[in-house]
Amino acid sequence: MISRLVNTGILRVEKNEYSQKKAFLADKEAILIDKKTAATIGIILKPNTPLISQWVTQATLLLAASIESHDCALEYRNENWMLWHYYDINQDDDELEHKSIKHLALGRFLENGLTD
Repeated sequence: MISRLVNTGILRVEKNEYSQKKAFLADKEAILIDKKTAATIGIILKPNTPLISQWVTQATLLLAASIESHDCALEYRNENWMLWHYYDINQDDDELEHKSIKHLALGRFLENGLTD
């Protein structure tokens, strides 16, 4: 599944000298979970606000309220906010690319677009 996303050109996976993988969805650092029937990609978010508790409330309400974000989840991991998105094997390559673009756009909005 990950190889299909890599083939679209929007996902890139690099190995360092210790054979550890580092992934990027476009310009965003990512964590990958690859299964036979699906993949889940988490991008690291850097919210542009000092009011994290308000940001979390707004972000989670936005994810819950929008049908477009029902394949998404927010997680706090290793001092980073992650926006996870589920990619199904039954989607064609155009749909995968479209979902990747929406994933990135939602991430950018969550980082910069939420206001008080």
